[in-house]
Amino acid sequence: MRKIIFVALFLFFYSPFLIFSDTIFLKDGARLDVNNVKLDGEKYFYEMFGEIYSVDKEKVNRVELGEVPETPKNIEMEEPVNEKRHHDTEQNTYSINEISYKQFSTEKTSYKQVGEIEDFSYGKVGRYSIRIIVPLGRTKDEVRATLEKAVVGLKEKKRNAKAIMVFAYRPDDNPHSTFSVGRATIAPNGEWGKSATSDPMKITIELGELYFSNAATSINEGNNVNLKDPKGGTISLSREFGNWGDDYIIAIVPSNTPAVILERRAEAVGGSYELVRYKVKIMQGGFSKEGWVFKNAIEGEE
Repeated sequence: MRKIIFVALFLFFYSPFLIFSDTIFLKDGARLDVNNVKLDGEKYFYEMFGEIYSVDKEKVNRVELGEVPETPKNIEMEEPVNEKRHHDTEQNTYSINEISYKQFSTEKTSYKQVGEIEDFSYGKVGRYSIRIIVPLGRTKDEVRATLEKAVVGLKEKKRNAKAIMVFAYRPDDNPHSTFSVGRATIAPNGEWGKSATSDPMKITIELGELYFSNAATSINEGNNVNLKDPKGGTISLSREFGNWGDDYIIAIVPSNTPAVILERRAEAVGGSYELVRYKVKIMQGGFSKEGWVFKNAIEGEE
């Protein structure tokens, strides 16, 4: 999944007058609660956590579209994802006057910005965002303070902005995916979607579960494992981490096929879920083959 960088396309999907509650069911069993799903050619485009993403049509099992409520066009609606995001993040909204990151040391609130400031302004409404990397090992209070520091710093650079947003990631995450550590927003009532209103400015901090989880695996590179299928069927190996459609399958093997772990890769998909796949080497027909399988195809993985 990759972010669509064209601002015009972003605005097309991110209309403040539309509210959707759509669900994308992937063939690997994952479920994505999203907004504004659109099929364009061989890709589904959708809104998630305030950004636009895409997924190959061949990876999708089915899509369930929610209803679109009729809303007077002169009313600024809440950010479409507000109803969804509390399911996988810890969220708090409070007054700008309650920001307290200065109580923490510089060491505990340091971060690294990735890329440039992104401009999502429309008309006379200034909206900007940045992406940051947060070191591992911080407490929730320290991460919250780090997000406060970053979003306040951007607001000081863009003083006339009506909405400021910061996406935070772990050091090894793809910073162009959905956030994995947390997100901070300064906007009217702390809501990006109300940027055109005159509501009081507030800050919203969201913390994802991935950063604070202690999930570990005993499966390491070089380990010998058996590939498994819960129903005793077959396992498909694809040539790429992010593609597993028929055109990318290089081998199909039966359950309990021996394999060697070559690499483990995880990509965050929201604050509480990550896609985990393993690159393995197998023997088939007297030849070795290397490809990617899902986490649940590795014996010993939950």
